Amino acid sequence: MANDLINPFQEFRDKKNVALGGGGLRIRVNRTSALGTAFADSDLTVSQSVNPYRLDIGGRVQGDLRWSGKRTVEVYNSRDELIRTLNDVVTLVDTSTFARNFASVAAMVASTTLDVGDIAETQTYNADQNEGGARYEIVAAATGTADGFRFIDLATHQAKLLDQEANKNFYVAGAVGDGTADDSTPVNAVLAVGGNIECSDGDFLVDGLTASVDFRIYGNGRILHTGFASSDMLTLSGADKVFMFDGVTVDGNSSNQIAEASVASIASSVTATTGNVSLISFNNVTFQNGAEYDVRGLATDVAFKVLYGFNECNFLGGLEATATPFLPACVSVGNAANALIQDCYFDFEGTPAVVGGRIAIETESTLGALTNPGYLTVAGCTFNKMGANADDVNIRGAIYVQDIAKLQVTDNRFLDSTSAAIVWGAEVDTVEVAGNMVDGLVGTNVLGGIVSVVTTRTTPGDNWLIDSNELIDVAANAIVIDGASGGVDVSFVSILNNVIDSPTAAAVLVENVDGLTIGKNQINMASLDAVNAIQIDTDGVTGLIKIQGNSLVNVGSATGTAILSDVTCTGAIFDVDGNSIENGIDGITITGAATTALITNNAMHEVTGDLLTVQNLTNCTIDGNSYTGTAPTKYADNDGTITNLVVGENLWPQADDSITSVASASALPITAHYHLLTGTTAVNTLAMGADVKGWIVTIQGPAASSVTFNNGASLNLGSATRVLSATDTLTLGNAGSNVWNEVAFSNN
Repeated sequence: MANDLINPFQEFRDKKNVALGGGGLRIRVNRTSALGTAFADSDLTVSQSVNPYRLDIGGRVQGDLRWSGKRTVEVYNSRDELIRTLNDVVTLVDTSTFARNFASVAAMVASTTLDVGDIAETQTYNADQNEGGARYEIVAAATGTADGFRFIDLATHQAKLLDQEANKNFYVAGAVGDGTADDSTPVNAVLAVGGNIECSDGDFLVDGLTASVDFRIYGNGRILHTGFASSDMLTLSGADKVFMFDGVTVDGNSSNQIAEASVASIASSVTATTGNVSLISFNNVTFQNGAEYDVRGLATDVAFKVLYGFNECNFLGGLEATATPFLPACVSVGNAANALIQDCYFDFEGTPAVVGGRIAIETESTLGALTNPGYLTVAGCTFNKMGANADDVNIRGAIYVQDIAKLQVTDNRFLDSTSAAIVWGAEVDTVEVAGNMVDGLVGTNVLGGIVSVVTTRTTPGDNWLIDSNELIDVAANAIVIDGASGGVDVSFVSILNNVIDSPTAAAVLVENVDGLTIGKNQINMASLDAVNAIQIDTDGVTGLIKIQGNSLVNVGSATGTAILSDVTCTGAIFDVDGNSIENGIDGITITGAATTALITNNAMHEVTGDLLTVQNLTNCTIDGNSYTGTAPTKYADNDGTITNLVVGENLWPQADDSITSVASASALPITAHYHLLTGTTAVNTLAMGADVKGWIVTIQGPAASSVTFNNGASLNLGSATRVLSATDTLTLGNAGSNVWNEVAFSNN
């Protein structure tokens, strides 16, 4: 605001910069209560009404006011309340001013003629600036605390900043903004006031800033860190706070720094009391050249509700670590806080060193299991060359999460990630990883694309969903679910509708899971040798394991299994149903000590090794499966002990010796439609795992001896006995209740 001339263009406003429509002016003999005289013409002959002189709706006079000498001008609002008093006002023809003008704050401070009630106007704060001019009211000494911003000490008085809201920017506090001068003191002075703070058109070099009063910083300016070795650039603190950043650039200035300094551009220890919320938000902010952290919410903030929000922010570059375990991150939040990160861009330029790199997002925990764990949502972001290599213990990905209640990572793009794209600890309670694209994975100690890892936590998570992700050219496993060691299992994991193309290790690798569904995934293994597509690994699984509706192609060139579980899975029930396997080596192998394996309705084509291998199961049903193509090494192979084996109507040769050869017994076990007998024990009845009325079975005698079948209550034969030698066959039909009737006997 500039109340320089009293003419029809002059607007009078209150302290909130609102026009004083309907207000008025009283012009008095200078510094007295007597009314003075004002004139409408430059010859000072036409008097104007001055008791008061009314302002129009825009706070303007309707003609010129002129006088000779000095006057006091009192400004009133429409309620005739005094807004301000201006002394020593002199008018010349068209150049009269209300304010004393100074080139800089230093010149104002040096003046000996200012008195209480005067208005002073500065053109700049100091000679190094091109901006920073403001208006001040001269008040009594010690009216406020001198901070170089709101109050400035003069020789015997103070200058109080007018229109504080309109002038709340770093220049008005004395910042130079040239990226060279240290602007820490003036910037801190403005932060101490809080509110809406403009940060525009400058590079403000700072260090060791603190803020505990709510603020919103906005503009196109840049805040730079002076030196990593000294301290965090800006520390936010307090409870129940709102700190907002909008449009600015935060520059860690890493090109001028020393690596390995553990500092943050913005650090927060903000908390929230019971029933309240604290918000730290970043909208359209660019972070670049960061130190260890661009933004760090300390792990000690065990707040009930602290929310970090990042929207349309850019995270560019940063230090590359050169020693373990220094693993810098763009965003690190305490695991008791909540964080929403959406539509952001993360880019770590260059290829990280062997033990270097840069994590994009992590939750940081030094507290172990928490009473009030938070959540993390990452949606719609792009990650380019993010992730960090370290030794196997400290391996990290673009996103690394531990000790939180809920993780949501949806609709993001991970390009050329290092080590891994998404990694979380087994103790994370609920996980949803959906709609992401992982394209490329590089580096040493590569763990995989989407990965859960063993941690030292004792409380496992459950309800994990990995759905509709696309993983392309992943160097290592595409999806790894590794619960926790020591028998602590993750419960209820679903891996659904994912597209996996050309990983260099297993497409889906799972262990330590209680309850698992792997369904409707499309997997192309690119004929890489000795690599399995879906694999149950060392520590096994428990509960109901559904592997259903997956499409698996090009599994192995010399070895490799499409669906493999060859480890102990005590208590597990495998339901392997409706999968399509095309162009592979081995098809399905379930050989761990599981309770039940139901292998049904799977369609296979051109599997050159063993189509199906089972062993060491309590119950096994093989039914409705089909095969086309060149004959495999084996259609079905039982390599061990199966208590109850049922082989139903599979569309391949039913008399394959490896699955249907059985030793004769008084109660002959029936598991297939065709059995080749071994041994010589007489048979009195047949035994099946289920009562299947109408079941037809053909039994062939042993190669080197004979077996006698005896007529009885449950075995109705055409004669008292039937003796089967090497090529003789007996065909029986199930009449229900385990009663069998002879259909045909062939004495060959």
